[in-house]
Amino acid sequence: MLKKLDRIYTVIEDHILALLIGLMFVAVFSQIICRSIFGMSLLWSEEFARYCMVWIGFFGVSVGLKDDAHIGFDAIVNVLPTKIRYFVVLAAKAAILALCGIFFFLSMRLTINIYGTGQRAPTLQIPMAVVYMVMPIGFFFGVIRSVLQFVSHFRGGNARDET
Repeated sequence: MLKKLDRIYTVIEDHILALLIGLMFVAVFSQIICRSIFGMSLLWSEEFARYCMVWIGFFGVSVGLKDDAHIGFDAIVNVLPTKIRYFVVLAAKAAILALCGIFFFLSMRLTINIYGTGQRAPTLQIPMAVVYMVMPIGFFFGVIRSVLQFVSHFRGGNARDET
């Protein structure tokens, strides 16, 4: 059940990231074509591409957790005895879960505050809360990924015992 949930979640992440990368590519490529061929600039493309990059970065939190790509202390953990390593990795996964949870709530408060100001993006004129919304969404995805990894490790350890 846990592996099936992990696969479904991975597919959702991959599709969201592919969509964002594709949209960013189209915006930048359109800008290049318009400047090179038509001699004019699209006013919105740079801002749109920047916001796509921000969204990609925050969705990358979860992907990095999935692939164990975030900074860790592998050299220290790998020299520990297996039983101690298990608990150290479990504690690290619990800490990551706690941090993602804290960042989720803090970024939620920030997004709500930004929404209250009514601030809009300069060129696109979308509410800045839409741009900021990626922080709680990204950290919520990080919480889900952390829970999946914590439970997986708790049930028997990961294939890779590292943080």
